[in-house]
Amino acid sequence: MISVLAQKVRAAEFSASDSALVLQRFRNDIRGRRFRVAALSHHHYQSAENLLGKYGHGLRALDALHLAIALDLRDARLVDAMIAADRVICRVSPLEALRCINPEASP
Repeated sequence: MISVLAQKVRAAEFSASDSALVLQRFRNDIRGRRFRVAALSHHHYQSAENLLGKYGHGLRALDALHLAIALDLRDARLVDAMIAADRVICRVSPLEALRCINPEASP
């Protein structure tokens, strides 16, 4: 989240104060258990490594980790889609039978 907000500030899409407010609200939502926080395990890193080997063309390490966690949560029947504002991850996730919602894409 911090990386996304920093990108938005650098691109002048958000002001620094707006970014700080969004981050504060996000952290409050986590503390209020509005989101479920998943702990990383060795399995997630292994899965990300496998995804990089399979789809390495353009898939970045942290995106592969994001996808690996989403796939694990899907397998546990906790999610049925992932949200990502990244063309590559949204192209790769359906190849793993996981729907990707890009909030920045046109409807």
